[in-house]
Amino acid sequence: MPVIADPSAVPLTPVVTILLSADGSVSVNGEVLPTDGDPRVAGLAEVRIKAAFLGRPVRVVAKEPDGSVWALIVDVDGAVTPLAEPHPQPQPEGEAPAPEAGTAAGARSSARPSVDWEAPLPAEYSPLWDRIRAAELQGDLRSAAALVAELVGVLTQRHGPEHPLTLNAQLTEAYFALLGRDHRRAALLYAHTARRMATAGAPQESVQKAARNAYASWKEVANPLAALEVGRQVLAMWHVAAGEDRRPIAWTERRLRALSARIEHQTTDATP
Repeated sequence: MPVIADPSAVPLTPVVTILLSADGSVSVNGEVLPTDGDPRVAGLAEVRIKAAFLGRPVRVVAKEPDGSVWALIVDVDGAVTPLAEPHPQPQPEGEAPAPEAGTAAGARSSARPSVDWEAPLPAEYSPLWDRIRAAELQGDLRSAAALVAELVGVLTQRHGPEHPLTLNAQLTEAYFALLGRDHRRAALLYAHTARRMATAGAPQESVQKAARNAYASWKEVANPLAALEVGRQVLAMWHVAAGEDRRPIAWTERRLRALSARIEHQTTDATP
């Protein structure tokens, strides 16, 4: 199917969020979809309906179980155009254009602004956060997790993947995965977020807490092959997030070697 020739011609809103979960479920804008086949196909089919309703292509943020985020455009015929960059941010009404490169103001804006990692979620996100809390209080962890993933997608598009608001929301997403005993997804989300927090200059204490949660969640992954896959991501995380204490790298490497030996032993035993 053809792809969008000029992505810039597609309106910046709405942006539809697709969340793919490790258990094979998929949600679109926080609504879990019924599916008997490929969850990606089900998610894109739902977006195609939204595009057909609008009579034009729509922008999509698709989030994989490992926490990676993809920007897409889905047309009314189901054609999918992947984008190399996140969707542009819509400019608020009345906001002055950004200064051009080369001006004094432009030079100042290139520096990383100071950020508050403890800043509360702005009031504009309160309705979505209230829905998350309501789902949690009702014990509907799947819906709560899907809504948090939607929040992460919105924050990623508006503030960027390394903004404190985005990363703190991702920690909440990992927490709900842990509550739901999806240890594989929790470990991947914590590891992914800890790496980004370290890169973004988050306080070392916060980075270490996320990293320890990743390691603890990984230890609960029962399937050896899955644990080996997740452990490689945890090891990559420690190389970025460990700080001066490099012992977690050694601990993780030792456990990975034990997992590899266990898998090799099982394979040998199963060979006729």
